Amino acid sequence: MADKRKTDYYVLMIWGDVEPQLHGPFGTSELRDKKAHELYHKESSTHGYYRLEVPRGTPVKIETYSGAEMDACNDEADHRNNTGNWYFSVSSPEYGSQEHGPYDSSSDAIKGIKRVKNKARKLKDTILRTYSQPYQK
Repeated sequence: MADKRKTDYYVLMIWGDVEPQLHGPFGTSELRDKKAHELYHKESSTHGYYRLEVPRGTPVKIETYSGAEMDACNDEADHRNNTGNWYFSVSSPEYGSQEHGPYDSSSDAIKGIKRVKNKARKLKDTILRTYSQPYQK
């Protein structure tokens, strides 16, 4: 029998109000809610948990903005004029901290962060990665 459901159900968990993690899709809201309760009791009550319902088969993409990206929106010209040795780091419990760089500007480092995030997303693992804002050395 064909699946007649019209909605995909997800749990969107925000780790410490910093990093989003999507769980699902689930076939019913009840299964989704059960997963949310499991996460809440297993991970922590300090994270944010949100319901997400989308039309069945709709791709869902959720990404964070770094502080540097938001600053770049305010004053891109200043960031481009600050040439020098720009770096950023990626940290995870599994791999520790890894530094990336040098980049000519903070804007270039932000692009580097986006590339690393896209590569990590393609791995489809459950490793929580934290990305620093670009910094100069």
